Amino acid sequence: LFELRDSSTNALVAPDEFKISFFDLDGGAVSTQELSISGEQYNDYELTDGSYVKVDTSTTIHTFIGEGKVIDNPTTPGDLTAQQRAVTVQFTMFKRSSFSISLSVGGWTV
Repeated sequence: LFELRDSSTNALVAPDEFKISFFDLDGGAVSTQELSISGEQYNDYELTDGSYVKVDTSTTIHTFIGEGKVIDNPTTPGDLTAQQRAVTVQFTMFKRSSFSISLSVGGWTV
């Protein structure tokens, strides 16, 4: 569970709009990485052209699956290579103070 809180009061806050990115959804012959989120929790998502992330929105739980490429881990979010951007998903959310996302790596859920 991710919660957005005021740093002074610790009260939950719901900004008009915010974006959150998840990096390094790569995969390979040994394992894949999969991010799952309810479609009701976000307003939009963005992938780069040529993305290696497969998207399944056929159920209420949407999955974003890294496929076929093992890419070097990013060290600076503002300075990603084209390959690192290709395994990144960015969500846009409106007026939300919390959301849940699960991450599975090779069958293990975090």
